[in-house]
Amino acid sequence: MRGNSSTLRVRGLGVIVFASSLMLLTALGSSPQEDADLRFWKRIISQCELENGGAFSPTNRALHAEVVDHLKRYPDFLHVLEGSLRFEDRAWVRAYSLSVILQALHERGSRDYVFCLSDPDKNVRGMAQAAIREYKVQEGAQYLAVLLPSKDSNERWAGLKGIEEFQRGDGFPYYAAMLYDPDADVACEAARAFERVDCKDADPVLYRFLCETSPGHAKQIVVKSVIHTLCCLHHEACASSIDDVKLPDAVDYWIRRLNPLKSTNQ
Repeated sequence: MRGNSSTLRVRGLGVIVFASSLMLLTALGSSPQEDADLRFWKRIISQCELENGGAFSPTNRALHAEVVDHLKRYPDFLHVLEGSLRFEDRAWVRAYSLSVILQALHERGSRDYVFCLSDPDKNVRGMAQAAIREYKVQEGAQYLAVLLPSKDSNERWAGLKGIEEFQRGDGFPYYAAMLYDPDADVACEAARAFERVDCKDADPVLYRFLCETSPGHAKQIVVKSVIHTLCCLHHEACASSIDDVKLPDAVDYWIRRLNPLKSTNQ
């Protein structure tokens, strides 16, 4: 019963938000088209709630196509969708709004993709970062770093991958930090990203990592990835597969190779 009452309160809030928006536009002297856009969006959201139970799942292709077509025909409808992205409490409504912008505007929705990187819902953030990477939104590249502190390892990986694609060698401070990520996949991606970095910047970071790594390192795959990257950077022969990198011999070799003053008997 508690869940039902909560759902009613959320839906009631949505009605209040739409009603308030209509009253505000009326007070400001909104145009007939602006009023029509708000009524149209209210109908769509209500219909989605009835059909999908208030979840982001545009299974009704005809309904979704209707919304996309409405935005293409009436460009100012974008203001309504952007209002939902910024002020709507329900994550599924924000996700639905963003999906419409994605399908209708493609790269022209770059401003909204950047904004949605800070959305509290990880699904919305995921859609935004995917759009930034797909459409090469240059102004969004610098904001992908907001995903790196996420508790979700998939988000951290996606943010790191985006930084690598956009910033290439210039992203090396991020690669250095994420090399110590607790998730092996994220840390390995950081190690691979160093292949884009100049040796004079990469060597000290990777050398330090190897020196701080104990022989029984829990994530040996990360150590092997670092070794493989060093081989690539210095054009040295390496095992065909990262899994075939021999530890600890390879670690000892690269510590001596990068710092001749360092010896294994010190």
